[in-house]
Amino acid sequence: MIYFIFGTDYKKIHEKVESLIAASRKRQPDTAIVRLNAESFGQGVFEEYIGARGLFGGKTVVVLDGIFATHKEYVDTFIKNAQNAHDSENLFVLVESLLEKKLEELIGQYADKIYHFDRKKVGTEGFFNIFTLADALGERKRKELWVRYSVARAAGVSPEEIHGTLFWAFKNAILAEKSGSAGESGLKPFVYSKSKAYGKKYSAGDKQAILWNLVSIYHDSRRGASSLDSGMEAFILDL
Repeated sequence: MIYFIFGTDYKKIHEKVESLIAASRKRQPDTAIVRLNAESFGQGVFEEYIGARGLFGGKTVVVLDGIFATHKEYVDTFIKNAQNAHDSENLFVLVESLLEKKLEELIGQYADKIYHFDRKKVGTEGFFNIFTLADALGERKRKELWVRYSVARAAGVSPEEIHGTLFWAFKNAILAEKSGSAGESGLKPFVYSKSKAYGKKYSAGDKQAILWNLVSIYHDSRRGASSLDSGMEAFILDL
């Protein structure tokens, strides 16, 4: 079986994953839990767990956490093995928060169950325009980014939402750089023109490094190595 859980509400995504694990263990107490990330995933590993049995013969829940956002080549590995994963006695839980929409749709075609959790938009009361953070980063204004980050946190904007916005901005900057037009990039004209402008402030290497840094901060927080809030603060100060 394959479950696909994705969206921008990190809290609800985490809660759903843990509830699926708890439900599986309630049915079968000897259920084994395996968590794979982009570093530990590969074709051989995936195939191994498709046919794996738990230590005492029970099934295994394999959580694939954020493996496609930074390693798109793994999408092909997943698709090639999707039917066998579907037929397996084990449960494969695909978790993604930073994935492009077209990949969400592609992967969703192979899932037995899909759960989509997006954060609700902030109302006008206590509103903070989070996209001003993307502007400050795109314009390479570190001091302004730090001030806006502090204001956003004081207004109740979560580190997850800030991280997602900055990741989105830089992903679009790289996409716009590689495209000749808004239509080719798949971005709306306004977003495309802004992303092009962001890209002029950074070299291609800088943009890629920043994107990877944001991905690392996210995964470190998921592993409990550091909080996302402290990771984002360090990221801004090191720009």
